[in-house]
Amino acid sequence: MDDIWTLQAWYDLRRFFPDNGNGSRIIVTTRLSQVAASLGSHDPYPMTFLDTNTSWSLFCQTVFGEENCSHPELEQMGRGIVRNCRGLPLQIAVIGGLLAKSGMTTEYWESIAENVSAFGNSSDGEHCLNILLLSYNNLPIYLKPCFLYMKTFGEDANIKVSKLIRLWVDEGFIKIKNDKRLEELGKEYLKDLLDRNLLFVRETNEITGELEKCGIHDLLRDLCISVSKKEDFLCSPRVKDINIRYWDGVCFLCGGSAVEEERRNLLALDVIPPSASQENPPVCGDCKVTYSRTKGLRLVMAIEKVGIAHDTRVQHTKLRCVRVKYDFYPNFIAPSILHFLWNLQSLIFPHSSSVVLPSEIWHMPQLRIIEFKAVVLSKPSLAHAGEKDIFILKNLHTLRFAMNFELTDEILGGIPNLKVLGITYDKRMRELDTCLCNLDRLQKLETLIVQNTLQNIGFPKSLKFLLLWKCRIPWSGMSVVGSLPYLEVLLLCYTAEGSEWNPTEGEFFRLKTLWIVGSDLVAWRADRYHYPVLEMLRLEKLPSLEEIPSGVGDIPTLREIYLKNCTESAVDSAYQILEEQQSVGNDILEVDVYDDSDDSDD
Repeated sequence: MDDIWTLQAWYDLRRFFPDNGNGSRIIVTTRLSQVAASLGSHDPYPMTFLDTNTSWSLFCQTVFGEENCSHPELEQMGRGIVRNCRGLPLQIAVIGGLLAKSGMTTEYWESIAENVSAFGNSSDGEHCLNILLLSYNNLPIYLKPCFLYMKTFGEDANIKVSKLIRLWVDEGFIKIKNDKRLEELGKEYLKDLLDRNLLFVRETNEITGELEKCGIHDLLRDLCISVSKKEDFLCSPRVKDINIRYWDGVCFLCGGSAVEEERRNLLALDVIPPSASQENPPVCGDCKVTYSRTKGLRLVMAIEKVGIAHDTRVQHTKLRCVRVKYDFYPNFIAPSILHFLWNLQSLIFPHSSSVVLPSEIWHMPQLRIIEFKAVVLSKPSLAHAGEKDIFILKNLHTLRFAMNFELTDEILGGIPNLKVLGITYDKRMRELDTCLCNLDRLQKLETLIVQNTLQNIGFPKSLKFLLLWKCRIPWSGMSVVGSLPYLEVLLLCYTAEGSEWNPTEGEFFRLKTLWIVGSDLVAWRADRYHYPVLEMLRLEKLPSLEEIPSGVGDIPTLREIYLKNCTESAVDSAYQILEEQQSVGNDILEVDVYDDSDDSDD
């Protein structure tokens, strides 16, 4: 158990760990000596500071990527900097991250060394804060608000990267540069903060290898809070995630305790909680101080209770993001609301049932993200624009999941810069004209997810990620997919039909991940030339597959074969491939096998 701050936290958990005399142990870490002394029967083990050699090794690894200093002219200054970090790993890592991003000039290192040495007589707490503050002060101006924004996340939070970048964009911290998408710039900003060791990696996607979750050390989060107070940073919320629940006595901003007397007005709210007065939603004392400069209330919609839209009171608002986490009445998004949300960039209802967006959505050119469990996108209205003058959502890059998507010329022409598209069709729509042949008009599309359609699909050549769910395409039709020049990830879920797959050489030449779930495939005839750069092969619920082609094991980039609920012969062939590769010195490839007969087909 890491970073325990109170004895009560241990008391709350200890009853789940009875002493059965079986020799098991629990390791607890804490920064408080009195907590450590009270926890167990053994004396606490005090962690010592890093010694000189270990400190220098950590510093060199952080700055130069190796155990020794590759710039001899900087070594003396570097050792002085390390001495003044007093053996604290976090300080060494943060200062090292700062210097790693420098131009390795003597002048710059001298300035850092002088600042660090000036903190030598400070108390431990002040010394640590000053070291970390030095790294913040040396951030480029455009990174400072992104870093300070980390104060809005809880201590030890698992921060979803896509959400973090979206919030940075919604808050207006990222500005367009060199015609790059704001999200692309956000990824660059995040990488810069990671390289400086101001944030750290928590989790990566096992399929794409991309960063999924990150975190911030709580001392650095404390720094964000401290600097934010001094600089009056983010004193007025523009983006709010609100959980609709029973709100009596609960602060709707942080979820802490709030009494009636502490209620006050807030700016730019997405949803006012059900039990709250529309004039004074409940806010706790801490949030009252944090948002003390907020002047006016901007309502978007008041909800009487989950599932029923009770009242709508809309004013002109600066709201950039609406995200509602629970299910609502399908007509929640009313034209009268959208008419006023002129600055809206993200509209996210991840759990809502089918929602029909009115045609007014086409009059919101700043929209970048539309995400619903199922959303029907109405056709643009020409009543006020004239037949040839249609509003174009040029900033819209994500639309999912579009229900019964009609690929008319008006709609496709209105979303020319779409990067991510998810489409789903109601079973009753399968017999209707839902042709997807002209999807290839979306020439900037990189991610496509299609569910429940029997129609021919026109795949844009720009695709990098493709997921087909219950689309019923014969294996012979996979050549169309294989010819996509940039495709890196392909997921086929209950889609491919037939007993034989004979891929053609020259296809799938950039494919890195192939994932097949639910198929009657029996004979698969392939070798290293059909998937020349494949890294991950995942096979699930293939009850008839005879074997994995032995030639697949000769793909030099292949690092994982994963099988779940496949035939014994397929599993045996996977292990045979592994043995053959190990015999020729390939120690990269891994084989993982699972069998879970209780899995459902959905």
